[in-house]
Amino acid sequence: MASLHHPEVVRLPDPPVPGARPGVWWPSPWLDAEHLRAHAGEVDVLHVHFGFDDRTPDQLRALVAALEETGVPLVLTVHDLRNPHHADPAPHAAALDVLVPAAAGLVTLTPGAAARIRERWGRDALVLGHPAVVGPDWLRRPRPRRADGFVVGLHAKSHRTNAGPVGVARALAATAPPEVALRVDAHDDARGRAVAHALRDEPRLELRVHPPVRRRRLPRLPPGARRVGAPVPVGDSFRLAGGLPRPRHGRAGPRGRALPRAGALFDLRPHRGRPRPRLARRRRRAGPPDPPGLAGRPRRPGAAPRRGRRRPRPRVPPGPGRGGAVTVTVRVVAPGASGHGVVRHAAAVAAAVAAEGLVPVGSGQADLSHAQFTDALWGADVAAAADAFVEQARVLPRPLVVTLHDLPGADPDPARDARRCAGYRRVVAAADAVVVSAGHEADKARALGAVDPVTVALPLPVVVPAEQAPGWAGLRTLGVLGFVYPGKGHEAVIDAAAAHPDRPAVVAAGAVSDGHDDLARSLAGHARSRGVEWILTGQLEPAALAAAAAAVTVPVAPGRTVSASGSLLAWLAHGRYPLAAVGAYAREAAVAAPGSVALYDDEDRRDALVADALTRPTATRGPVPDWPDAGAGHAALYRGLLAR
Repeated sequence: MASLHHPEVVRLPDPPVPGARPGVWWPSPWLDAEHLRAHAGEVDVLHVHFGFDDRTPDQLRALVAALEETGVPLVLTVHDLRNPHHADPAPHAAALDVLVPAAAGLVTLTPGAAARIRERWGRDALVLGHPAVVGPDWLRRPRPRRADGFVVGLHAKSHRTNAGPVGVARALAATAPPEVALRVDAHDDARGRAVAHALRDEPRLELRVHPPVRRRRLPRLPPGARRVGAPVPVGDSFRLAGGLPRPRHGRAGPRGRALPRAGALFDLRPHRGRPRPRLARRRRRAGPPDPPGLAGRPRRPGAAPRRGRRRPRPRVPPGPGRGGAVTVTVRVVAPGASGHGVVRHAAAVAAAVAAEGLVPVGSGQADLSHAQFTDALWGADVAAAADAFVEQARVLPRPLVVTLHDLPGADPDPARDARRCAGYRRVVAAADAVVVSAGHEADKARALGAVDPVTVALPLPVVVPAEQAPGWAGLRTLGVLGFVYPGKGHEAVIDAAAAHPDRPAVVAAGAVSDGHDDLARSLAGHARSRGVEWILTGQLEPAALAAAAAAVTVPVAPGRTVSASGSLLAWLAHGRYPLAAVGAYAREAAVAAPGSVALYDDEDRRDALVADALTRPTATRGPVPDWPDAGAGHAALYRGLLAR
């Protein structure tokens, strides 16, 4: 591999690990919070690539706290958005949910991965392609013509949990033209021998089982092969295609395994006579670019030691707007899983303000902080949530902005409403500015003690291209987006379907909220009793959500009491114009996006709208409507606070 050394960067050797055998990789002690505290004076930056598989989210949060205490910035290179060694993606996703928001700078290897990071966490990552895995002599050689014709090689070398080499090999054997030679390389280990055994009866395949080559790893194969002139088909489930010059050739199968399209691989045969691609000549520069969030930080030699103190950061006056020369950093605070609606909102706001020239950061010093608060996100009950917020507010950079979600003030349970109001008042008192997402919420915020709450519309969700249409796409359906929870309105949509002569199916495109499995069973039973097919999709990744939003015949937003509805906006962002039950927020949305929301206030009006939409399905499709700019609204608020 090409040298990654730079004269201004000193890379410390791995510390010895007590009890670890020499020459055997072991998780680095630098991922331990106490080790970091004890040795913080020895480093200026902690750069993490791999090695946190064995760490729990709590251990990683302790590491992040230690980094913040010692003032050591974290740079994270996001190699795997889904860990290829894990059958269950949840542990790796939970680790990334801690590390990505906390990192001062992010690096990744392809534009596709950077786009996914921006969509999921609202963070911008610097894209740096994988360094060359072959030396310059190899790169300069012309690629020789092979005497054995056109060969497709399949690597099944210590394959990972998410790889399916047997299925790919059989697909190749079934679709390759007779003149194409097929070769499978497998390691002489348990997994490799299992692959060879499973393929032993495939006459088209040449099987090679040999000892592992310890110096190469599978993720380096596509960029390495490309640099020596060999085209590399990769599956749709990978983010590798962003770094390759040819289109992807594959479709994701179960568990993300790539199964090649018949004949697609062999369209690459014209590349046989072409020379290797020339590598772009990089401009010589004084040093490597800084990842976002680290620009301007000093490097060794001459960097002041960090142990026991933070490097002071001067106050930054408000910048002149988009493209301005002065950088404003915003500390983003939204504890919780990345799939939670409020956490997704925080990521969307961060992305929107980044487009305005501000820099969102997940940890460390900043010019101000912006926290998202709903009691369910911060604690087991509203009192515990308020305690946690007030405690956090004491140490966050000021001024502190808080966006209130799910505001109390209209709960049918007066005792619960009083408890929530008391908790929210404490949150308001701990903040310097209060943001709400709808006009009707501003009145509630004032009742909770907020002085001049600022209304900034929810941003439209980021939409990614749709994946393959769901299996129910051919049905006539009424659809509801988002989590399934009490009061969302699914039962009323089932009733609307039952009232139509065709009894369309009802699709709940989302997961059941924690603790409400009984509700899901109740809704399924209600649908059966009304003669309506009930389809509960479960959690949907963004591409699957886009496919579901496109496949639904009639989009519905049935919640009347929502404070501000991300589900309704998700319909609009996907170019779908929903039928919406009248409520304070639905009215505001209908005014903000004229012609995009059809309101109903009773069952007769609802059923008439459903019948019309089933007859004219194109009426619920159209361009994404104009929507207030959340990025500009938040940026103006931040700069106004800093100008005081």
